[in-house]
Amino acid sequence: MVYYIDDIEQIEDAFLEELLPYVSLQRRAGTNKYRFRSDRVQSVLAFVLLRIALDTEYDCRMMPRLTTMKTGKHYLANLPGVHFNLSHCKKGVACGISDSVLGVDIQDYVCFKESLATRFMSENELHAAKAGDADKAFTRLWSMKESYGKYTGRGICYDMPGFTAVEGVTPDGCICQSHILENFVISVTSAEPLPLVCIHAAELPERCRMLEKEKEAHADAEKHPNLFHRRGER
Repeated sequence: MVYYIDDIEQIEDAFLEELLPYVSLQRRAGTNKYRFRSDRVQSVLAFVLLRIALDTEYDCRMMPRLTTMKTGKHYLANLPGVHFNLSHCKKGVACGISDSVLGVDIQDYVCFKESLATRFMSENELHAAKAGDADKAFTRLWSMKESYGKYTGRGICYDMPGFTAVEGVTPDGCICQSHILENFVISVTSAEPLPLVCIHAAELPERCRMLEKEKEAHADAEKHPNLFHRRGER
């Protein structure tokens, strides 16, 4: 499943403060290092979205402990069987979560620039983009290729022009999906199709409060961090 928030530009400081108790001290410390407020907002929202996704998909309400691989990709140190990927842009935040490896990218629409496009588009992709809505095609292809790089763990350090981004199954067997939304593109590369779920920012405080109430009601789960399951698999 891929969860996203699409109305983050008007987030106020008081709203952000309301969410901080649900963010780990580790994450808060990292967030405070960001110079720009927009980056701090995105970092907090992405973490809260991850907690909601873990609660919804796995009945897991413990505080996530993030660790970074050598490739720079994050994983859950206290939930090694769960894969996730976070992404954010100026207008939105996304969190993908699955039993298998995945890559998620969210990208604001940007203007087509041929000098940049030639660095990551194949010749056929470049011609197709210029023949249609170049801005949307440019954004979509960049997002798809970045999600693929995150899926493989190579980021953008691979032969992007040599990889043709297409909807559906790739030559190496993963599935690429792109979603053209009003304010941005969300792309997902995964072992199986993952649907999108929109959560409005206004819902977050109440969702977090409910999460904590459920956590208190199931305090025993904190004593057995490796015993998690998807809802419906009890």
